[in-house]
Amino acid sequence: VLSVQTKTGFFQVRADRPPTLDGIDFIRWNYPGDYEAIMWLQENADFDQVILEAVGGQYSYHGRVAMATGLPTVIGWAGHQRQWRGDTFDEVAGGREAAVREIYTTPNMQRAMDLIEQYDITYIYVGVLERNPDFASPVGLAKFERFLTPVYQNDGVTIYRADQPRIEEPASQ
Repeated sequence: VLSVQTKTGFFQVRADRPPTLDGIDFIRWNYPGDYEAIMWLQENADFDQVILEAVGGQYSYHGRVAMATGLPTVIGWAGHQRQWRGDTFDEVAGGREAAVREIYTTPNMQRAMDLIEQYDITYIYVGVLERNPDFASPVGLAKFERFLTPVYQNDGVTIYRADQPRIEEPASQ
């Protein structure tokens, strides 16, 4: 009963944020870079294209892109997948969390591409969660800029097409 007060901010109404039941408003107000990128994906991505985003704990901000766009992702909340898949989890999704982390962390682009192809990933999302050093390495993220084509950028988010490698490396590299 008491958690409702905490989770709702004690029902404080702000003049710049009217009360709403629209869950996307949370992203719009708190993570405007993510919101703009999500709107871009909604307008530009086909419904069956796979998005790669950071994986993390249940009831967290992880999985926000797949949730807000409806695009499939490699894995969202692994604990929920384990709960729903039970004994088949290891067979169906067991290595996915490690694979996502490896794609973001490895400096080896060929290894990343092998995993990208395995999971048929079209878009690689790099936002605040993906840049967290507890999740991915700066060297691992830098390989995307070096080898893949950015198709969307704002102050907080870059989205790469995994199936559009750069023909030449950027001049600054």
